[in-house]
Amino acid sequence: MSKHLIKTPKIYVQALYFLLSLAMIGVGLYLTSHYIDFHFPDGLSTKSLCNFNGPLFSCKNAAESHLSNIFGVPISLFAVILGTLFLSNYLFNSLKLEETNGLIAYVNAIGCLILGVYSLLVLKTICPYCFLYYLLSFGVAFLFWKFGTAKFHGKNFALISLFALLILGPSFFYFKDKAQSFNAHTKDLEVAMLQSFDANPNLGAPTNPSPFRLSSANPDFKSAPIQLTIFSDFQCPACKMLSDVLHDVLARFEGKINAQYIFYPLDMNCNPEVKQAMHEYACQEAYIAYCAGAARFSVLHDILFSEQENLSANFIKNLAEKENVTNCYLDPATKEKVQALIKESTPFNIRSTPTMILNGVKIEGVLPKNQLIALIEGLLKRIEQK
Repeated sequence: MSKHLIKTPKIYVQALYFLLSLAMIGVGLYLTSHYIDFHFPDGLSTKSLCNFNGPLFSCKNAAESHLSNIFGVPISLFAVILGTLFLSNYLFNSLKLEETNGLIAYVNAIGCLILGVYSLLVLKTICPYCFLYYLLSFGVAFLFWKFGTAKFHGKNFALISLFALLILGPSFFYFKDKAQSFNAHTKDLEVAMLQSFDANPNLGAPTNPSPFRLSSANPDFKSAPIQLTIFSDFQCPACKMLSDVLHDVLARFEGKINAQYIFYPLDMNCNPEVKQAMHEYACQEAYIAYCAGAARFSVLHDILFSEQENLSANFIKNLAEKENVTNCYLDPATKEKVQALIKESTPFNIRSTPTMILNGVKIEGVLPKNQLIALIEGLLKRIEQK
């Protein structure tokens, strides 16, 4: 006898099924948005939630994979379609439709298992949001196995296929047109950015590399194809904008870029180039980041920028205690070491933050993400052609 999942007397099962289906739609929409942002970056500086780039979890590897799309259409759209189909059980209340969805749920779970194994064995990493979708899919499949039924019904399968085509068909042409437009625009932008880059003198890299890295292709700073030095101030709003841009840019060019951070607080308490009161906590933030050390720096970098609007003497004190660097932070020797890093700015005549030195060329202010990506890609093409 067929079991009816959405009519089970177990209310918690119905609620769980509803929530899992809804979550599949949400994750699918987010992954589609991330796919668009990764492959067709614009000038917006919002930081992506999917910025994991560790040894196990990586958003970049998944987005670059050939399996991230089918004929240019991101596979994450299938998550939206499937989640919608599962929710349709509530709308149509048809046992045959539910049974067809049950069969689809099993096939989807098997597909997720294959993709997960592929990610781990071939890509060597897995996208955390994809992994979340896999768990949701396994959950839905389990509910059908435990409380529902799975059968093939030709008429319902045909209707579901038509529904999927109505979404995937226009999506194919949308992404095809978007890719063509983006590629044409990117080519023009790349040429324009390289022309602007070439019009500026090459000042070289700082004499003494900073121990504080945001990205490391290799230990020797000058040996990476792309060398980026950021002179920045944790209390500077524009520096926070650049930080958001760089999260995506550095992930995109991981393995090809060395990015180092050099303190340049706009604070007369430690920066002799600053002649008036500006950012009263900038030096103190630099001391904490310095004391936390190179291994902890990228984490402190994000914390300090994310808490920029909450700065206060009490916040600084609590952060130093939390990071267990209070003694170092209060040590006059720390100020001297930070000032030694600030002096690295002298050959570059730094007068504002943020200022970047990209392969020897000074860039002041915040470049939109698409412009910075186009410039770096253009520089990489030059290097590969040599």
